[in-house]
Amino acid sequence: MMIVKNYVAPSDIHGVGVFAGEDINQGTRIYEFVEDIDIVMTREKTLTYGAEFARFMRIFAFVDPGDRTMVISVDNSRFMNHAEQPNTAWDEQFGWATRDIRKGEELTCDYFTFWFEPPFANPSE
Repeated sequence: MMIVKNYVAPSDIHGVGVFAGEDINQGTRIYEFVEDIDIVMTREKTLTYGAEFARFMRIFAFVDPGDRTMVISVDNSRFMNHAEQPNTAWDEQFGWATRDIRKGEELTCDYFTFWFEPPFANPSE
């Protein structure tokens, strides 16, 4: 779950994105994995809820590299966009700012941290 002030707004990168609601200093944790807020399920389980939910999960969830489960947050973190030089870094438990981020700046991540094959596809597929 996001642990810094943030909001969702139109993005110059793609659709909507997550933006800093406050200045964030380099090294500050911005996200912490929290069970019940961050939902974990298998790809097979997503299919039991129908094709539309499985499509949603392909777009907004990430695949854990360790056990290949799908993880989705119910907060704004699911709207974070990819950047080749992101301003955040991530591990299995936390996300943090890799440089100072100003209030109103879009928070970005490297999708290849989370996915073997990032979902750069058209969301309407």
